[in-house]
Formats: sequence, structure tokens, C-alpha cells
Amino acid sequence: MRCTCMLRQTDYHVPENDVMTIEFDPIGYAQQLEAAGVSRHQAEVHAKALNEVASEGVSTSDGLHMKNDWQCAIRQSEDRLTAHIDLAKTELSAELQTFRAESNEKYGVLDAKIDGVRTELSAKIDGVRTGLSAKIDGIRTELSAQISLLDAKIEVVRMNLNTKCECIQTELNAKIDSVRTDLTAKIEILAAELRSIKHELAIHRWLFGLLIVMNGTIIARLYFP
Repeated sequence: MRCTCMLRQTDYHVPENDVMTIEFDPIGYAQQLEAAGVSRHQAEVHAKALNEVASEGVSTSDGLHMKNDWQCAIRQSEDRLTAHIDLAKTELSAELQTFRAESNEKYGVLDAKIDGVRTELSAKIDGVRTGLSAKIDGIRTELSAQISLLDAKIEVVRMNLNTKCECIQTELNAKIDSVRTDLTAKIEILAAELRSIKHELAIHRWLFGLLIVMNGTIIARLYFP
């Protein structure tokens, strides 16, 4: 990339051997150099140097010669900068290719390591799964045996409780029957005694009535002879 010169002669006529001023834009020149690939520091140094030269008064003929010399020097600088930039691009491309190749190689090594780790972890996981499955099966078998033993014990306890309940029920039934028999006998005795009392009360009532009648007869004869 070429950058254009920022030097130009003033538009008004300057007589020969008079002093000519050259307008120079150091900021624009530095920006063009930087856009062409020159570092900012180097571009600022070139622009500052040219600005100092351009700020000094020169004769018209000398100014034209200097302008031509500057333009030639600038073109040569641009050519050198372009060559340096192309060389830098070539070197950077080569380094980039080398880095890409090294990166691909490293990626390949990492992929191989990852595959190895994945295989190792898969084997370990399978081993752990197998071990855990065996332990779980053992625990399941042990628990099944313990549950069966508990079921047998529970059945024995149930049978014992049923036997005890039957014995208690038989004893209670016998006691209830005995109490019922005793109560029935006592009730019959009380009923007999009650009947006897009722009979005696009937006799006493009859005798009392008879006594009243006899007393009434006696009183009647005494008071009404």
C-alpha cells in the first residue's frame, strides 16, 4: 500500500529566490503511514521530522528540489515499507501455519489422551458397576433370608398367640359357664324363697283379715247385745 505525500506548494505566486513555505499535515501523514502498516511510534517520528523541515523557510527553487527529493524519498520509504510489510506478512503466515500445525498436533495428542482417559474411566465405571451389582445382589439375598426368618418367627408367634387366645377363651367360657350356673342356681333359690315369702304373706293376710272379722264380731256383740 502506498501513501501519498502531504506536501504541496502554496497556490499564490512566489517570485524566484523568495522564501516559499510548504504546507504539511503531520497528523494526516502519520495516519497514512500507520494505515500502511508502520507502527504508530515510527509514523509519529517521521511526521515530526518532516514537519520540522517543512516549517523552515526555503527558496522557491530549493523548495521544488526538496519537494522532488522528498517525494522520491517518500516513494522509496513506501517501497521499503511495502517490502517490509510483505515480508512480515509472509513470516506471519509461515508462523501461523507452523502454529496451526503444532496446534493440530497438540490437539491430536490431547484427543488421544482424552480417548485414553475416557476408556480408562469407562473401564473403572464398569468395574464399579459390577462390584456394586454383586454387593447389591448379596445384600438382597441376605435381606431375603432375614425376611424369611422373620416371617417364620412371626408365624410361630402368631400360632402361639392363637393357642394362648384359644386357651384363654376356653378358660373364660368355662368361668362364664360356671358363673352362669351359680347365678342360675342362686336365682332359682331366690325365686323359691320369694314364692315362699309370697305364700306366707298370703296366709298372714288371710289370718289378719280373719282376725279383723272376729274382732269386729266381738265388738258388735259387746256394744249391741
